[in-house]
Order: sequence, then C-alpha cells, then structure tokens
Amino acid sequence: HSGKGFALSAGYRVAPAFAIEGSWQRSWLRPTGDVPIAENGVLDGLCVDLLFYPLSASRRIEPFVDLGFGFYRYERRTWDLLSSELSGMGFQLGGGVAVNVSGHFCLVVKALYRGIGMDNTDYEPALYDESAWFQQWTGEAGLRVTF
Repeated sequence: HSGKGFALSAGYRVAPAFAIEGSWQRSWLRPTGDVPIAENGVLDGLCVDLLFYPLSASRRIEPFVDLGFGFYRYERRTWDLLSSELSGMGFQLGGGVAVNVSGHFCLVVKALYRGIGMDNTDYEPALYDESAWFQQWTGEAGLRVTF
C-alpha cells in the first residue's frame, strides 16, 4: 500500500537532550501494483515518542533520533463495500533534523519506520479471525512552533 497522510503533535522539551511528544497520525492507503480486489484503507495512530538530541539545544540545526510506540487502527473498504477493522500496538524508529529559523519557529524533516502488529479481535462483526504485520516507511516535513 502507499498513500498520503498527516500528523498532529504536541511535545515538551524535558531537558536539552530529550523531548517527549504525543501525536495523532492518519494515512489514507491504496493498494499498489496489480491487485484484483482493491482494499483502500485508513490507518490511524495515537503515539508517544521520545526524541533524543545528541547536540546542544542551542544550535540552529539539531539532528535527532525518534523512538516511540502507539496504538493503531486500520479500517478498510473491500470490493463488496463491507468495512473491516484491524487494531493493535506498534513501534516507530527513525530520525531527522530540526532547523531553528527563529526563536519560536522550526522546520522539521524526519523519516520513520513503523512496525505494527494488528488483528480483528476487538471488531464485533468480524466473520473470521485475521491478523497482519504492517510495515510502514514514512517521510515527514513540518513546522514546529515553540512557546
């Protein structure tokens, strides 16, 4: 699957080298390649991340490492217009660069790998048991506002 999405985050810089961040992420996914039965879907995630800044927080350019975990839900619509849902826990690992453009604004670019184990045990109308391991590579760019 491939697609587009966004993330809304809020965080707190605990120390010059560490920050904690909570986020809601949404991706709209479509099958890639020759798939006889199209299953477009939406992947939502509620995540908590720990960001490690190995260089001083007073620098203009700050590389960082991102390690997090979260709860994810994938809902898809199958060829017969029935909806089904998978949910489960996952982790994310990656890194990026924050470029401080002023005292309160920062441009952020990062890349993440997400590994998510999901099943449909929490979905009531499920006709059969289903489980999946999602692997997602993401690239993100954004604007960070600090107070």
